[in-house]
Amino acid sequence: MSFKRGDTCYIIENSPKAIRGKVVSKQNNIYIVQLIGSCGALRLTEDRLFQTAQEAEESLKAPSATVHVQLSTSQKDLDIFHIST
Repeated sequence: MSFKRGDTCYIIENSPKAIRGKVVSKQNNIYIVQLIGSCGALRLTEDRLFQTAQEAEESLKAPSATVHVQLSTSQKDLDIFHIST
């Protein structure tokens, strides 16, 4: 979704909570966003901006990682621990 000057947007910064901001300007693919209640502004790409706080917070929910253990049954691996007498 494209944002224009004056639009309210939500971003995820350094916490899992969405932060409300206001689009100040857009230059090519970069948006200048001023955080509401804060001084200064951030330069962000469009993929970091969300229409609602809920959308922003849902973007953090990554699928859980699955680990698959594979044990080798080759004779070569078994010989590593062979002790000669």
